[in-house]
Amino acid sequence: MNLDYHFKTRMCNKLLFRSAGIITSLFLVNAMIPKAQAVDLVGSTVISSGLNNPRGLAFAKDGTLYVAEAGLGAGNGSGGFGVGIGLTGSISAISNPSSSNPTTEKIVTGLASLGDTDFGFPEVQGPAGIFFESTNQLDIIMTESTKGLNLKPNDVGADQFGQLLRANVKSGNFKAIADVGNFDYDWTGQNQNAQFAPPGQFPDANPYGVLIGLSKYVVDAGANTLDQVNPNGTVEILAYLSNPKVNDAVPTSIAQGADGYLYISTLGSLVPTQAAIYKVNPSLPAIQFLNDSSLWASGFTSITSASLGSNALYLTEFDSGNLIKIDINPDGSAGKRTTLLSSLTNPTGVAVGPDGSIYLSNKGISSGGGEVIKVDVNQVPEPLNVLGSFTGLALLGWVSNTFKGKKSSK
Repeated sequence: MNLDYHFKTRMCNKLLFRSAGIITSLFLVNAMIPKAQAVDLVGSTVISSGLNNPRGLAFAKDGTLYVAEAGLGAGNGSGGFGVGIGLTGSISAISNPSSSNPTTEKIVTGLASLGDTDFGFPEVQGPAGIFFESTNQLDIIMTESTKGLNLKPNDVGADQFGQLLRANVKSGNFKAIADVGNFDYDWTGQNQNAQFAPPGQFPDANPYGVLIGLSKYVVDAGANTLDQVNPNGTVEILAYLSNPKVNDAVPTSIAQGADGYLYISTLGSLVPTQAAIYKVNPSLPAIQFLNDSSLWASGFTSITSASLGSNALYLTEFDSGNLIKIDINPDGSAGKRTTLLSSLTNPTGVAVGPDGSIYLSNKGISSGGGEVIKVDVNQVPEPLNVLGSFTGLALLGWVSNTFKGKKSSK
């Protein structure tokens, strides 16, 4: 396999050349803002550090918090990040996360990880969203697709990329249960000339968020789809997310309310105020083509994760470093918005704990410097207005690389 070709044909090209206006605006913003500063996050505590590109978070019934680490690419523990494909992705368990003495242990290792430096800094793809299916069974969605990467059957990671994996958190063993990535890659290929398809972007696939609720759901940031994974491992498309204003919605996470409706966050292609939360009925029989009529809340920028708590939804914005709370009104509509923190550094995951605290994956694109933070919402003061550590073209490159999958040369 020609790794150099695949790294250089990242789907970032779709964003880089879609709109000169977007690029110009990002450069202007980057020229005007100060560099990031070290900030004490009042009301928050680092409960785990030294993580390798932390992404999704999930709580087990016993209160243990699990975090997906996208890994080090082809690197290793002693040499750090490395360009190429390796088996450095992992799942770590944080025991007693609400206590004064939490401990972290890697419990699933050997997960596929893809690293490159296309934009001048290390960036990694690997395990992303995670969700507990039962007491010891953790489901893991792996990014990319083997067809998009043009991997051969014996290539490293060929049996993992794009797969929904099921891991036993006691033994650390895992197995593939559904090939979401290749299904979505094929579907987008079959529909690349459809009216709804983003011009020149399909085929594409990059499964990113997973939910085990009334059914098993996955959102694909590359295909712009909401998928359902059936008990026999087959996959079907439930909805396609469209954003005509920016051409590409880019769904990033998924949560389910008590009424069974799904809340899907989107990146909004980095265009300011174009990220949103869609509210979707997953039980409708035909493929839904979501538009503004399905919007639950809008006006955000680069949402990377969202999680439901008691009468509220919490979300993270990648570039601003914001943690935002949206109250849920009695009728189910979106209510008051509160920025709880604005001093995070590239947050990539959020989960509401059984103690009512908010837990975040922070420094989500750091190899060895990632962390999980506990936020006591009762102690958070007025938000601090300090910007995240990546802006302008660097941010554009990372987000487009991370959420939009690779294309093969086939």
